[in-house]
Amino acid sequence: MLETIITAIVGCITGNIMMFLLLPQERKAKNLENEAKQSEEWKKLYEEAHDESREKDEKIDFLYKEIARHRDEKAQKAVKIAELEVENAKLKLLKCEVPSCLNRKPPTGY
Repeated sequence: MLETIITAIVGCITGNIMMFLLLPQERKAKNLENEAKQSEEWKKLYEEAHDESREKDEKIDFLYKEIARHRDEKAQKAVKIAELEVENAKLKLLKCEVPSCLNRKPPTGY
């Protein structure tokens, strides 16, 4: 009888000691799981932000290419307009004073 009481008391004491020893390990395990989940979430958010940033950069690059293309087209049109104005000025100089006749007199004397 005394042995059972002593065994029960020793069992309770060792059980409580084991509970206090194992409880922090369970908390650490739970904390590690939570940290792993948080780490995964942060990684996912980082990748999403990185993807959005990459998409914005690609769009900006595309828009700069479009601006450059439009600027080049405008410059080409300005050159063509200048050429046509020069050609128009030449033709005005060679314009006939008397249309539909055999005695054609351009103002330049040609």
